[in-house]
Amino acid sequence: KPVGQSIMSGSFRTIAGLMKPDARPIDTRWAVMHTIHTTADFEMQDLFYATPGAIQRWHDRLAAGGATIITDVTMVQSGLRRAALERHGIAVHCYLHDPRVADLAKSAGITRSQAGMRLAVAEHPDALFVVGNAPTALLELASLLHRGGFAPMGVIGAPVGFVNVVESKHRLKAAAGATPIAVIEGRKGGSAIAATIVNAAFSLDEAEAMNPGCYV
Repeated sequence: KPVGQSIMSGSFRTIAGLMKPDARPIDTRWAVMHTIHTTADFEMQDLFYATPGAIQRWHDRLAAGGATIITDVTMVQSGLRRAALERHGIAVHCYLHDPRVADLAKSAGITRSQAGMRLAVAEHPDALFVVGNAPTALLELASLLHRGGFAPMGVIGAPVGFVNVVESKHRLKAAAGATPIAVIEGRKGGSAIAATIVNAAFSLDEAEAMNPGCYV
């Protein structure tokens, strides 16, 4: 293995040895390990929630090629494994700086993050939506899921902070229905954590071999 892959594999073996016993499926545990690796925070094991089988479903869909990922901010995009995106022909979009967003936000009386998600859902309703920064973006997605007629590949809800953050995650869980989701409970989260959950889905076929760096 290249040096970078060896270091990552060693880190993940250390994490696995320090985690509490966890009866959740391997796809969920693999994502939990990624969040711990990203944060060095073992509380992630308690804070990480995912619909059973969500990571596996995302892995299968992403590996099939041609999928779309929507992020709330460009920082989430920066954390996605570029080699994996290129290998599977995945398009990644962030609407926050789309020229239409400011007008929609003003006319509808909503935040730019909400407006960006509203446009994204209209144009890519079957995407994987990844929120690592803006709770209002997650609130918008939860509202659209609650209304029905919106069935994305999934939603990752990991905004961080103190205003609307916990509420946005509760609303996502309440509105998800059959949509696969992953959530970092409470106030913790962030762009890097949101991205690493996607990376866990990319590398799930390497989980048994404990090789998270297969796309490094």
